[in-house]
Amino acid sequence: MAALANLGALAQTGEGALRAFIAAAQPPITVVIGGANLDVVINRLTRTEIFYVSQADGAGAKTQKTPRGQVGMPWAELLDEALKDQGVESAPQVKAACLWMWALPEAKTALNAIADTPVAKAIGELDKNRK
Repeated sequence: MAALANLGALAQTGEGALRAFIAAAQPPITVVIGGANLDVVINRLTRTEIFYVSQADGAGAKTQKTPRGQVGMPWAELLDEALKDQGVESAPQVKAACLWMWALPEAKTALNAIADTPVAKAIGELDKNRK
């Protein structure tokens, strides 16, 4: 039961680290929006939206926003960078919790990497009961 209670805290830690990393680093990445690959600089992330500047638009381009759920991003890689950058303890558990909470396919790989932890076992039980 403690592992389940910890799940939310881990996900919040990861979300906070990711937002701080994006605000500070403004990483250039390739995202998928509307089925098209776009090279962008992500400059802000909120609970519901991603704010970015298209690299194709060049200097002085306006910041655009898109609903978070409509953007395909390399979430696992961004979390790795964010957790390293922010010095987050238990980074593998935080990463797995975030990816699982966001219902991303990458969660399975992250959970397999921490399979013997209480958090992974708790998530496994949740998944079993959800189906």
